Amino acid sequence: MISERARKRIIENIGITEFRKIIQDYFKDVEEEKKLWSATIEIFHENVKTFYSNLLLLHKLLSKKEYNTKRLLDLGCGYGIFTKLIGDLLDFDEIYGIDYEEKVLTEAANLGIKTIKSDLNDKIPLPDEYFQVCLSFGVLDHLIWWDNFFSEVNRILDNEGLLVIYITNLAGWDSRLSLLFGYQPRHIEISRRKLFGTNKLYLKYSSSTAGHIRTSTLRAIIEIAQYYRFTEIKKWGLRSPVKNLLIRSIDKIASFFPNLSSRYLIIFKKVKKY
Repeated sequence: MISERARKRIIENIGITEFRKIIQDYFKDVEEEKKLWSATIEIFHENVKTFYSNLLLLHKLLSKKEYNTKRLLDLGCGYGIFTKLIGDLLDFDEIYGIDYEEKVLTEAANLGIKTIKSDLNDKIPLPDEYFQVCLSFGVLDHLIWWDNFFSEVNRILDNEGLLVIYITNLAGWDSRLSLLFGYQPRHIEISRRKLFGTNKLYLKYSSSTAGHIRTSTLRAIIEIAQYYRFTEIKKWGLRSPVKNLLIRSIDKIASFFPNLSSRYLIIFKKVKKY
């Protein structure tokens, strides 16, 4: 858990070096099983500076209003490791997490997270305009359609509430090259058992499936968000935690251009009701 002193210092805009140290201390006691289960942890380590900027912006946006009870909801919280980290750093009064797997929800509850077992393809069993921030880190890839997700998140967020999404990019440089040479883009899988048609460079990094059945271009996710009454605040390109030197080099350059990056992080704001 983030200490009260560390939390306040982060909110007051500490330097990136100290932020890295706090993150290392936070994750050092996490069991290996949980690290491997949550690819988001690896992505976070690879993009610490970007997530640091994201947190500072979220804090700035949240500071513009006063709340009786400030609530965070993580849509697809898993073990709650990342949920708890974000909740503590931004000093939320209540932290909620949704997932469909009983085992991970039990672990999340042990961290003090209020857990809800639910399928995000269905109606979210929570009140209207209840949360200030909703997180979606790597969960949209697993959903059949996204209409219910955006519609429900709009319902449960309060006026001008914030939605933070991290997702793979269908139009990323790696997917474009894969298609050009006849390979299956890594971020869309056609089998639960095995990766088919994927370039061997990716198979050396990970040969297991992740359950990714859908992803989108940056343009598409912005358009569907606008359709469900969200407006874009800021976007960042992200790097992948791949060990291959060639892929890492290209990925680093592409991360400066969210349209081309292999993954991206984006903040949306719910359009205010008048």
